[in-house]
Amino acid sequence: MRVKVCAVQMSSSADKKASIEKAIDFLSMASKNKANIVCFPELFAVNWFPQHGEADEVSENRKLAENISGQTLTLLKEQAKKFGMVIIAPFFEKSGKHYYNSTAIINEEGNILGIYRKIHLPSVEYYYEKSYFSNGKDIPVFKTKFGTIGIQMCWDNFYPEVSRILAVKGAEIIFAPTASAFNTNGKWFLSISANAFVNGVYIVRVNRVGKNSSLDFYGKSFCVSPDGTIMDDFAGLNECAIIYNVETKEIKEARKNWPFIENRFKEAYKDII
Repeated sequence: MRVKVCAVQMSSSADKKASIEKAIDFLSMASKNKANIVCFPELFAVNWFPQHGEADEVSENRKLAENISGQTLTLLKEQAKKFGMVIIAPFFEKSGKHYYNSTAIINEEGNILGIYRKIHLPSVEYYYEKSYFSNGKDIPVFKTKFGTIGIQMCWDNFYPEVSRILAVKGAEIIFAPTASAFNTNGKWFLSISANAFVNGVYIVRVNRVGKNSSLDFYGKSFCVSPDGTIMDDFAGLNECAIIYNVETKEIKEARKNWPFIENRFKEAYKDII
């Protein structure tokens, strides 16, 4: 099956409504190009607030959080139904007393299939995520009209256990929303291309662009095929929507040629649990 996936590489602003309106414009553009699945960058609707780690700033910025009935997902559910597409929507989630760096998967009928919550949270300069979020504890896959997909957000891509579990659970395409700045693209490509190759899956990395205080998000989104090679080339430094034609039959072929999953010897893995 051929699936058209779209990576929306965009900047965000302090005005959440303006960011969402921009995202909707990109969805309209993606629909005109017959995209089936559209993915946005990490926390795309808001400025990168985790760069501020002081207690008073954390308290103030947590006011940006929404539950699944909030403004961001409500508007995107309408668009998913209108355009008949699956939307992968990262958002700042509040659930009870907890806050998460989350991604909602919205199907083509405008229903939320489920929520992925980022598992591995950094606490380094400009990325004080442990001050804001609780760790996710599940690695779900989502069965959509256009294939089975998984999410591996930002730092989760540096933990190969996540992509392996997603592949074993049946993921065909893994989406990797990120918020990466500085000269780090080589590290991301190294990790993501290796994860795609050893698991025989497509992985689509979707990064932010634009300057936000001290951070300059560089974009360069990309898609890696199941044999570990990049499709087309890296996106540039500016806002854009990139369409990739994914052939799910290539997953079976890659796993036949490189049967890493089939040849696992699980009895030897007890030391990593």
